[in-house]
Amino acid sequence: MITIHYDPNEGYAVPDNQVAAYVDASIATAKSFNQDTPEARFVIGSCSIVDEFRVRVVRGEISHTDLQFTFVGKDGELVSISCSETGKLSEWPRGFGDHTIDRLAEIGRARRATSK
Repeated sequence: MITIHYDPNEGYAVPDNQVAAYVDASIATAKSFNQDTPEARFVIGSCSIVDEFRVRVVRGEISHTDLQFTFVGKDGELVSISCSETGKLSEWPRGFGDHTIDRLAEIGRARRATSK
């Protein structure tokens, strides 16, 4: 199982133009332990990495059954999030990669307010 632990404070972040290479290296590392059942855990702090792993599932480069995301929720509990074969996450808990979504929502509200 490849476990991607999302930690927005302490997780590893990479520049946008290096995300694909980071995921390539992560998958290769996981497969180096066991080709049939990749095994590794990565602590990341960037949702672009989460999205790239989801794309790799959609492309068939890794199986959705070999991938899970984890996140420490607001109450300190460890939340496990699975990914479907179409890249859909089983849930999107508050605090899991919300930064971009929150910013886009703020921009959308501002645009609607000025278009009236």
